[in-house]
Parts: sequence; structure tokens; C-alpha cells
Amino acid sequence: MSILRHRTVWIRPRTPRETSPADKLTPEQEERVRVAVNFLRLRLGSWEALAKAMGVKKKTLAQAVKRPRRRPTAGLAINAARVAGVPVERILFGFYPPKGACPHCGRA
Repeated sequence: MSILRHRTVWIRPRTPRETSPADKLTPEQEERVRVAVNFLRLRLGSWEALAKAMGVKKKTLAQAVKRPRRRPTAGLAINAARVAGVPVERILFGFYPPKGACPHCGRA
């Protein structure tokens, strides 16, 4: 039986998680997603109600909208479009919410 005199640690080198270019949104699209999510939050009444409707945690949703370092993702845009009942392209191209729409009743 041998005696170990030196500690050997086997750790796999970590690589930063990379996302494909298809998953990334442009800064303009990120801002449009933030506007749409804020509109939906006012429409549904609270972060909790919106998070439940979108199937995400409240903290994740609020951080993606409020914090500049946490960017909205394409998945968040898809969930917002599903809740709003519009195609995701309307959110990404800035057609949702309609200009001058009331966040409480939705009328323009």
C-alpha cells in the first residue's frame, strides 16, 4: 500500500458558456423586449402575475428588465409574445405595444 504525499486535484478546465449568434438580441431588440415586458407588467398588474403567466421566476424577470447587465433573452421575448398573444416579430421590431396604447385597457 502506497502513501500519498502530494495532493493531486483533478479539475476539468472551465470554459465560458457561449451562446450562438441566433440566441443573441441586438441592443435595439433588447430595449423593445424591455418595453413590452414593462407594458405587460402594467397590463397584468404585478411582477408576480406576469412571472406566473410567463413561467419564469419573478426575480429573473425583474432583473432582465431593470438591470443593465442582465440582458433580456430570445426566450424571454418568446414568452412575452405568448402572453401578449402576438407574434414574436411584433415585439422584436417594435410594433408591440402599439404607440399610445393604455397599459391598463390596451386601447390606443
